[in-house]
Amino acid sequence: MKELGNKIIVADIGFREAPEFSQQAFEIPSDMRVRKACEHFTQPIVTKEQKPEYPRRIGVRTIKAEVVVQVKVGVQGKVEAAQITETGGDDLDRAALDAVKKWEFEPAKCDGDPVSHKLPVSIHFGDR
Repeated sequence: MKELGNKIIVADIGFREAPEFSQQAFEIPSDMRVRKACEHFTQPIVTKEQKPEYPRRIGVRTIKAEVVVQVKVGVQGKVEAAQITETGGDDLDRAALDAVKKWEFEPAKCDGDPVSHKLPVSIHFGDR
C-alpha cells in the first residue's frame, strides 16, 4: 500500500502472555565466570620503543608514509600480536611490524590489575 508516495506496511499485531520462567533460567551457567566491569582503566604505556629500520630495498628515505599497527599488549607488557590496519606498502609494513614486536609496555590496568589490551600504533616513515 502507498500513501503520499511512501510505502506503508499494514500489520495485525497480537499480544499473548509470556511463558513463566523458572529461577534456573536466570542462573549463571557453571562453565562461565563472572567478571565485574572495569571502573578505572588505564591504557598501556610504552616503556621500550624500537624505531623501524627503513627498508634498503626502497633506497633513499624519500618515501613518506604512515603505517598503523593494531597491537595486542599482554598482561606482562609484551606485544602478543600485531596486525597492519593501515598500510604503507609491503616493505614498510614489514619494517613497522618488525619494530613494534620488540616494543615493551607497562600493561593496561583495570582497577589496578594488569589486563590485555589492543591499541593502534602509528609508525611514520620519511621526513615527518
